[in-house]
Amino acid sequence: WYVPGVCNSTVLTTSAFTVNVLRAVPFVAETPYILDGIGFNVTTVSGANGKARVGIYEASPSGSGLFYPRTRLYDGGEQNVASAIGAKTPTGIGIELTMGALYFAAYICGTAAPTIRAIPVSGEIPSLGFGATLPAAPQVGYTVASTYSSTAGLPAIFPSGATALTTPTPAIFLRYLAVSTSTRHYAVYSPARQGFRFVRSRI
Repeated sequence: WYVPGVCNSTVLTTSAFTVNVLRAVPFVAETPYILDGIGFNVTTVSGANGKARVGIYEASPSGSGLFYPRTRLYDGGEQNVASAIGAKTPTGIGIELTMGALYFAAYICGTAAPTIRAIPVSGEIPSLGFGATLPAAPQVGYTVASTYSSTAGLPAIFPSGATALTTPTPAIFLRYLAVSTSTRHYAVYSPARQGFRFVRSRI
């Protein structure tokens, strides 16, 4: 399992994120791996009828000039966060990510907020840089008001008007499976009739 946005070995913290607020953390698929699992960890249950969900958004189309989430790629489904702590991990997703493409891992809760594992700012990648006033805190993701829906799930299109996050973000865990296709080409030494020479090999 891996957590998008983590940049070092700083221990995760916890946070009770406000209900009806959609948060998104960017990450790049460095290889064409298959996304096999997604989840979050509840450390303190919510009040009555609390619920939450996580998912993945594709980024705005390449060439648009926007570093912004757009189309919902996957919704992990509603998770009951009012009755038990621990990992909430729907698996068997089977989504192949495009190498080099930008994605966003998203989290939202509704009715009552649980406390979940989160990434402290000191352990986050400053993916969105710093604000116009050159502040001390880096921008690490997006946050936007969005009414939680048990029926519709995550919004099909990420809402416009999101602002940059400069506070801890949800720790959204991802699990990958390797794919059988080649992912890199390297120049390696290989036996040849005239001795050893460089050839291009597929790995």
